[in-house]
Amino acid sequence: KISMNLAEDKWLRGVEIQPGNPKTVHHIVLTNTESNKLSPITDRKILPWTDNYLALGGGADQATIFPEGTGIFIPKGTTLTIQIHYTPTGKVEKDQTRLGFYFHDSIPAKEFYALSPSNTEFVIPPFGKNVKLTVADEISRDIKIHYVVPHMHYRGKSIKISAILPDGSEKTIISVADYSFNWQWLYKLKEPVSIPKGSKILVEGIFDNTYQNPLNPDPTKELIYGIQSTDEMLIGFFNYTLED
Repeated sequence: KISMNLAEDKWLRGVEIQPGNPKTVHHIVLTNTESNKLSPITDRKILPWTDNYLALGGGADQATIFPEGTGIFIPKGTTLTIQIHYTPTGKVEKDQTRLGFYFHDSIPAKEFYALSPSNTEFVIPPFGKNVKLTVADEISRDIKIHYVVPHMHYRGKSIKISAILPDGSEKTIISVADYSFNWQWLYKLKEPVSIPKGSKILVEGIFDNTYQNPLNPDPTKELIYGIQSTDEMLIGFFNYTLED
């Protein structure tokens, strides 16, 4: 955990992640650990290290500046959590990852929020091929989605994040047909996607737990949700602004 040591409330306008050892740093998730923070668009329990994320990046220098006129509110006394996933190299390694924070001089026009539909209760059987998992969050307000990060681990084969609109039609936000665990990237949409209230943000993932998956460390393992890279995840990180 990292104390921000802020003497007053601040509005964050961007974050830079500088991995100290790109050979072993696979990806990094930086989250706001406010335990009682509620989402303005869903009534479900907020997951502390995904729904309140501030930045997510792979093992290369990445600066994420939020859209013009937006910011994330950081109260004084805030503590952040940094989660670093390392890849073994077969020898002792050292890492001194650094974080940079960019702040607004005044209050921005809109708050920049994060939500991350996550399937945390599943089982992928040994040698399971083309196993489909889904998760969805229904939203209660009009929003615009600006950034997305589709996230799975080694058995992830393909992933799609879409919106099921109130009339039943589907709007694709991002589709990665040939997913790789090495792609830990934040995708900035060229144009924000407007999603009306009453829609569901749907995340669909296909997993390959067979020997035909060259990245699979152990096809004999029964897989459940877990933070280790050899476990599995299905998460659709996204950043949004309120539009109502």
